[in-house]
Amino acid sequence: MEKINPENKCSHLFSKSNTSISITEMFEMQKHLQKELAKRGKGIDFEKATFKEKIDAISTNMTNLTLEFGELLERLPHKRWKTYTPEQLNGWLSEEHRLETCYELIDMWCFFLNIGLCLDIDGQMFMDLYVTKNRENLARQDRGY
Repeated sequence: MEKINPENKCSHLFSKSNTSISITEMFEMQKHLQKELAKRGKGIDFEKATFKEKIDAISTNMTNLTLEFGELLERLPHKRWKTYTPEQLNGWLSEEHRLETCYELIDMWCFFLNIGLCLDIDGQMFMDLYVTKNRENLARQDRGY
């Protein structure tokens, strides 16, 4: 039996690779994970889910994304009312601390991808939407927005 990770740490999992994947591949990987979770009764298969199930999943994933954001913030010296040590204010306390913080962002990204899958967005559509919205945001700035 594998050991359970009681601290829920991930920094030891990290290894740098030269592999580059696209946003399309990320969406596909997340869809595969969700199918596996659905088989275990821990989520929904977005391809088989009803519209109502997808709406409920969006709400759940937004809640989870928000909770992960809170966990990310807790790893950073963000409280204006708190006194932090110089070490806390001058950067990462360790490489492990940095990686654990980065994994909180990855957790957020997974829930964000789930929301996209609920909306029937794939990687190509996401990229197209992003590019057109980015252009519009720049144009709005040029128009004095």
